[in-house]
Amino acid sequence: MKTPRVWTRRSATWALVGVLLALAGITAWLLVPAAGLGGVPAAVLGLTLVGYGVSLRPYATDPRVLSAAAGHLADAVARREAAVLRRLLADRVGTGRPQAAQVRWRTEGGTDTGSLNTIADFYRRLPGGRLVVLGPAGAGKTVLALRGLLDLIAALPEEPGVRLRVPVRLDRPDLDRLDAALAEHLVSAYRVGPAIARALVGDGWILPVLDGLDGVDPSLLVRALAPPRPVILTGRDGLPPVPDTTVVRLQPLTIEQVAAWLTYQFPDPTKPPGVEHRWLRVLTHLGADGTGPLATRLRSPLELARTVTTYRDPATDPDDLLRGD
Repeated sequence: MKTPRVWTRRSATWALVGVLLALAGITAWLLVPAAGLGGVPAAVLGLTLVGYGVSLRPYATDPRVLSAAAGHLADAVARREAAVLRRLLADRVGTGRPQAAQVRWRTEGGTDTGSLNTIADFYRRLPGGRLVVLGPAGAGKTVLALRGLLDLIAALPEEPGVRLRVPVRLDRPDLDRLDAALAEHLVSAYRVGPAIARALVGDGWILPVLDGLDGVDPSLLVRALAPPRPVILTGRDGLPPVPDTTVVRLQPLTIEQVAAWLTYQFPDPTKPPGVEHRWLRVLTHLGADGTGPLATRLRSPLELARTVTTYRDPATDPDDLLRGD
């Protein structure tokens, strides 16, 4: 397939100037009889400039084109996914992120541990850049993937012309046509031109962050994600092994983290212990029974976020949580 060319600001400017000049010349020739053939040179020059502008169009695979496109894409991905992360965390009070928000992880069969804030650094140290994040439903896999994605983008070099690898998240992707699905996502979600989208994916400018790979065919998973392709993927416990990957498993929140997050979300600095009075009985119960049904439920980041959303209205009563425990 012939590599297509794409318009740039420079090529489009020359072509536009040429079109305007040609139109002016033709208009003068047709509508101003006194001008005679005086408009013809202007029209010819205009058409020449149009041709020049067309010839300036670089190929979609030009590294300069892809570098600029990757930079714009990184900014767009960061804006979009930061909004998704805020919604998932139900974070409407303040901008800080206390330890309660830090989903914890541990490497499978290893001693490395970390949190939301460290997953990007951990990923950058992986020799092959291939990471699998496992955990039960609601454990915070998507939150961890989003935080890692945003931190990886924040660390990308800003110098023009530098090769980037932009992390792009795809939810429950079609592994049978992964490259095509990634390119289509760039077009539909981020308005990248189709030719440039295909070039970004095919030329290795995209780091796939594949979320929710549950129940997939093991052979398809291995074939689509064969080494040495860098990738980050998330799935529930029981995801088939993927060759040459480092696996981390998410850990439940601690009771201390749950209490700190509720205090952060529902603060009342005028009264000890700094939380709205309606939450006191819940916090007391969690402190006394850290292994009961309510504690087990709230140690799931997803359930904790849902609880915060449910009881955001000051007119609601969190004591309802105790009636089912």
